[in-house]
Amino acid sequence: DEAAARYLATRLTGRAVAPDDTEVFDYARIAFKTLLDAVIKGQVRDGLTVACTLRVYHMAKSGGLSPHLTRALDLD
Repeated sequence: DEAAARYLATRLTGRAVAPDDTEVFDYARIAFKTLLDAVIKGQVRDGLTVACTLRVYHMAKSGGLSPHLTRALDLD
């Protein structure tokens, strides 16, 4: 069994951090709509990423996010 915490973070800033010897990071900044489209097309297969993406989408559409964050997702 696994447990995973997830957070919707805002106002993050980037900074260089050296990973541990066993860590490899590969990241890219993309628009939420691009991620959502990739999830829907089955191009993203990581379960936690899929679940979190769909949860944020649901929150945006159902009023569970602040208006400024919903606008920032640019879903229209």
